[in-house]
Amino acid sequence: MTGTFLIFLYFFLGFVAIYVVLQPERFIVKRSAVINAPPKKVFSLINDLKKWKDWSPWAEGDATAQILYTKNTVGYDAQIKWSHSKKAGAGSMTLVNSNPYKEIRFNLDLIRPFKSANEVIFSLSPAENSGGAKTLVVWSITGRDTFISKFFNLLISRDKMIGKQFEEGLANLDLAAQKEPRFRWPFYKKH
Repeated sequence: MTGTFLIFLYFFLGFVAIYVVLQPERFIVKRSAVINAPPKKVFSLINDLKKWKDWSPWAEGDATAQILYTKNTVGYDAQIKWSHSKKAGAGSMTLVNSNPYKEIRFNLDLIRPFKSANEVIFSLSPAENSGGAKTLVVWSITGRDTFISKFFNLLISRDKMIGKQFEEGLANLDLAAQKEPRFRWPFYKKH
């Protein structure tokens, strides 16, 4: 009986290994939402890394996280690094392309809980039938899968896990955009 069980176990593990290896090399998780604010306002909340604390699903309630920003936190080459985070492990995110009011791209390099290099993209466009008062935001992450990450994706769906966090972040972004003060022009003082 023990010999039969071991043979069955080896075949089962072999089948699982082959199944895992045959999974796609790259992954993508994407969510979208209409934000009740114009693209200019939404863009300013994403393009400034310090404003992420107002809406990011990973910013809430993680007192253990150590966060460092580069001197420049807005636009191209802005960077945030974090460590000791219970929610997000350790890693860095660098803004690599900022196309005003249309698209923002980041390189997301994770160290913990596992090493990975990913690309995060926010695409912004005026929402249909809103006259530019609302913004359609598409938030996506793409990356390359390792054998281990493919295996864990079979156990815990990455799309469901990250997708849920993206949905929470987009809902928070909508709230933050509605709280953000309106831009006033010209800036002047009364004498």
